[in-house]
Order: sequence, then structure tokens, then C-alpha cells
Amino acid sequence: MNQSVGEGYGIFGGSPKGWFKLQFTLVRSRWVAGERWDSEQRRETLADGRYVLEISYSDERQLVGDLLRFGVDVEVLEPAVLRAKVKRALPQAVGRYV
Repeated sequence: MNQSVGEGYGIFGGSPKGWFKLQFTLVRSRWVAGERWDSEQRRETLADGRYVLEISYSDERQLVGDLLRFGVDVEVLEPAVLRAKVKRALPQAVGRYV
């Protein structure tokens, strides 16, 4: 996935404003563990096989969109503001199919 430009994840450059922490389900972990999102990413495989990934970011716009493609297979653990943005976007996406 390595979409870093400048500092932080994604196409938007600039100084990182923080780190995001994601937890992937066991099923998705097999694929995500092989992806390189950023040269400074931090990662951990939990005892139950789930995968935790930490990446710096400077702008969350691309990140929210990228996370939505994982659907139920990812949970944003940190930061709370990013978690809230994804939480708000999910019902909007579902609303398109009602």
C-alpha cells in the first residue's frame, strides 16, 4: 500500500499530526500484514492472530476513505477523532443501499 508522500500516510504532504492505530480481524490480517503502508509503520500480531497497525498521518481525508474499504474487518482504535469520522461515515454508506 505504501502511499506515503512527504511525511505521514497518504497523498497529502505535511508534518504528521499524529498516529492512527488500527486493528484488523483475523481474516483480513493475513492480507494486511504483507502490505507496507509506510516506512515507519509499527505493527503487531496479537496472540489470537489479529493484526494491529500504527501509521503516522498528516491529513485524515484519504485515510477515512481507505479504511471504509475494509468494512467490518478493521476497527480504528486511535485517535478518537478519526474513530468518530469513520463511525459517522459508515451509516451514510449503508444509507445508499436502503
